[in-house]
Amino acid sequence: MEVRLQHRTPSGVIERLVFEPSGLLRVTGYTLAERAEIPLRLEVQGLEGEQRPLFVGRTHRLDLKGDLHAADEFLGWEAEFQVGGLAADAEIALLFEGQFVWRGCGERFPEPPYAHLFEVTEPLGRDAIYGVGPPIQSVPPVIGALLKDARGPLLDFGCGSGALVRHLRGRGVEANGLEVDCSMIRDSLREDVQPFVRLYDGSLPSPYADGAFQTVTAIEVVEHLPDPGRYVAELARLTRGEALITVPDISAVPRCAPLRVVPWHLLEATHVNFFTPRSLEALLRRHFAEVELFRIEPVDLNGVRFFTNIGARCRHR
Repeated sequence: MEVRLQHRTPSGVIERLVFEPSGLLRVTGYTLAERAEIPLRLEVQGLEGEQRPLFVGRTHRLDLKGDLHAADEFLGWEAEFQVGGLAADAEIALLFEGQFVWRGCGERFPEPPYAHLFEVTEPLGRDAIYGVGPPIQSVPPVIGALLKDARGPLLDFGCGSGALVRHLRGRGVEANGLEVDCSMIRDSLREDVQPFVRLYDGSLPSPYADGAFQTVTAIEVVEHLPDPGRYVAELARLTRGEALITVPDISAVPRCAPLRVVPWHLLEATHVNFFTPRSLEALLRRHFAEVELFRIEPVDLNGVRFFTNIGARCRHR
């Protein structure tokens, strides 16, 4: 949502308000003052006192240089306020030097991941940025679609919370899970799926016979495992039918380079392998006779399309 203002101040203009999906309210304008001291405050219904900006600073505005006959190219300024997580009907008022500039209701946005970075006041180390979260508790629709004809018995290798096992059993598929025994996994498993998930020490070979399963899945698993070739060989050993494997698509990085954007999922700290469609296919063809690739989870951004993940359906023949 964008609100155009053109509100004049003693030294310049407040041009617009932009409510961003990240939960930031961005206020932009320009000033002819030598120092960009912008006395902006925000009042939010339900929050005590005025909210001070997270950031106020100059911006590069070549578009203004000629119009204002100024030598300085940094005539613009921006101020940012955090409004993510507010109620949809929460009234917001912007004040300049104590006088109301705009009053209304913004868009409601959830608080984004890493929202604390807007307000930290100390430098952060790598461990504060590259994090690890608990296993997901739901199955993305695209994974459900890839497995709509899956046949049992099925093993979800690296099953996390058992969400896929639960989903497939709800569709009548004989599905089981295998996962490393650790506190995070034990805490995430729901009671209804526990009987169908086996926890073990993570060593190879896993505790099943050759060809024990018609279908084997490894959804967002191989990128976390050292020596991925050994684990792909294990998936090939366990299935007598097919394997479905998905990993993040690191080729999103060069695709997004013109936008200076990097997909945020790559901040996951336990990723130790990074695949492109070509490198994943090359690895899988060492162990499977047939490999069919899928690009999944597309994102369209300013004329660039990239995919966050790659899927592969593999068979021995």
